[in-house]
This record gives sequence, structure tokens and C-alpha cells, in this order.
Amino acid sequence: MSQAQFAQLLGVHWVTVSRWERGELKPSPYQQEMISKFQAASRHEKDIGQKAANELLVAGAIAALLLLLIAANSK
Repeated sequence: MSQAQFAQLLGVHWVTVSRWERGELKPSPYQQEMISKFQAASRHEKDIGQKAANELLVAGAIAALLLLLIAANSK
């Protein structure tokens, strides 16, 4: 995510985000809370994405086994 995109989420200018990153400014307590919530949501989204990918992989393996069993029984 770019500084501009992140700034837009927080309702600040991208230069403000740049200054935070360089240590020239500190986010307000409200902004710090929003940043923390954004970080938590990002981690949660990544966890959900990985779980979904794992479930799709398992489902694909089960489907392949089922097709093999059907093919073996039809002979």
C-alpha cells in the first residue's frame, strides 16, 4: 500500500505519513489507534487468506481421490 493510500484511509495527507515514517511527527492517539486496528485487520486478513488456500488445497486433494476411487470402481 502506498503512503497516499494509507494516508487516505487515515484521513491525512501523504506527506504526514512520510513524516511519521521519518520520525519527524508522531500520529495522534486516535491515529495510533486506527493504525493499530489497521495492522490487526491486515494480519487477520492474511490468516484468513492462508486458511482458505489450505482448505482449497485439501478440497482439491479429496476431489482427486474421489475421482480415482470412482474410476477404480467402474472397472
